[in-house]
Amino acid sequence: MGAPTGLSDHDGQIIQLDNISMQTQSNDTRIIRNFSKEYIHDFQSKLSYESWDTIFGENNVDKIFNNFHNIVLRIFYSSFPKRTIQVQKKKDFVWMTKGLKTSISHKRELYLISRDSRNPKLKQNYKSYCKALSKVIKEAKILHYNKQILTSHNKTKTVWNIVKTETGKKLRKEEVASLKINGELIHNQQVISNSFNDYFLNTAEKLMTANQIDQLNQIKNGAPLRNTLKSCRQPYNNIKFRYTSTEEIERIIKLLKTKNSQGYDEIPIKILKWSAPFISSLQHTFLINLLN
Repeated sequence: MGAPTGLSDHDGQIIQLDNISMQTQSNDTRIIRNFSKEYIHDFQSKLSYESWDTIFGENNVDKIFNNFHNIVLRIFYSSFPKRTIQVQKKKDFVWMTKGLKTSISHKRELYLISRDSRNPKLKQNYKSYCKALSKVIKEAKILHYNKQILTSHNKTKTVWNIVKTETGKKLRKEEVASLKINGELIHNQQVISNSFNDYFLNTAEKLMTANQIDQLNQIKNGAPLRNTLKSCRQPYNNIKFRYTSTEEIERIIKLLKTKNSQGYDEIPIKILKWSAPFISSLQHTFLINLLN
């Protein structure tokens, strides 16, 4: 007999392993790498002083990549030491009262009774109890969240926090330290804030104006369908591959979404962005050798 879960008609399976010795890690701690400003500066400094002789002195593309990867890994592991952090235990739902916990436990008992019985009334009783319990849980959550909103000084922020809690998304705080406006890098927070306000206030009007101009141009130049059919009758130009550049590689790296997720080498995207000024020219060399 399997382990009843109370979530579906299928039971969980239990396997027992005897005489197995495994080293388990405490649930209260986790090992991560320390990406402090001091260690980031050390990482960038080591990259800047690296000679990369094993890359420029090699013609085989596979060896160039492996040598490059090994050097970056060596510097990465030496610059960012591991540290142990405390993992916060998940808290019980605030709206989960003792009465609800008792009801959930009773629901499990009803499930076991109805599963082992052929009495249709017991099964119907279990289904009715599940529906009623779901409704009570929903009402408990509504009452709890309404109380949070009513007692909050910043109701909009509280509502968004509730949405993120229900959807499982954590609130991320991102500060805009600087912004490039009309080609000039601005650090003044007030100017940055005003620029955002002006942009969102005037965006709709600019889009409407651009759309009207586009429609007038289409009327002058003919219907879009006729233009499309006309262009399809002409042969397309041959596709020509061009060599990449250091600036293009740096631009592509900047466009990557900054994430903390990592592969087997433990290097996240943010490390790639920090090292872009020092490795983009090397990647350029690698790509040229690959095309040749």
